Amino acid sequence: MHFINLILTTFLLITCLAYGNNTETGEETISCDKYIYGVGGPCIEGVRTSYNGTLDQKHCDINGFILGRDSFNEAVRIFGKAQKWHSGDAAASEDKICFRSQDQTKKVVIVFAANSEMSEDMVDSVRLIQGNVRFLSRCQETTIRPENIKTKSGIHVGMSIDEFGKIMGKPSESRDGLLLYVYCKELKPGDPGYSKEMRCSRCSGIIARFVKGFLQWIKIGVGAGSC
Repeated sequence: MHFINLILTTFLLITCLAYGNNTETGEETISCDKYIYGVGGPCIEGVRTSYNGTLDQKHCDINGFILGRDSFNEAVRIFGKAQKWHSGDAAASEDKICFRSQDQTKKVVIVFAANSEMSEDMVDSVRLIQGNVRFLSRCQETTIRPENIKTKSGIHVGMSIDEFGKIMGKPSESRDGLLLYVYCKELKPGDPGYSKEMRCSRCSGIIARFVKGFLQWIKIGVGAGSC
């Protein structure tokens, strides 16, 4: 269970899809909003259910940056120069770089994060955020227009619940105003982190936050194998 909770530091999601426009703002939602807008994340919540398998790579490709494969250097190459900074401790300890759109009428911020305990320089989580954030001064401008900051699958902040639902389908879990898309796969011989003595798995997923029917922020994460 410790692994599942830690994994969620990289994978969760909120939405309301064709399952209804949920306007609840419970403690979990408030906590996630606080960390996303305060320091760019993470949002750490426990997972009760997950799908078997792996998050499709098209959801992990952001403007050519491949989450779980690429480093901060690749993010800088694509989005522009940026200074690395740090927030949190223990499971929430992260190194980050972030960028803001030049078009401030739409105010899109993208945060690349690596868990300090698990990922070294490999980026294991990306957050796309619309609106005002308290850490904006840490983020460098990017020349990529806000409407073009999106995953290969077409996910972007500001999209409607219906548009999002057509891409992602049914969530693995929804509660307290959050939709979770979590995927866990048991490791096999030859996989990094595999152990003959213990049952090990790797999890990945998404959390998305909808306000008045439109995507306000999304967190996409991949995880290392653990037992």
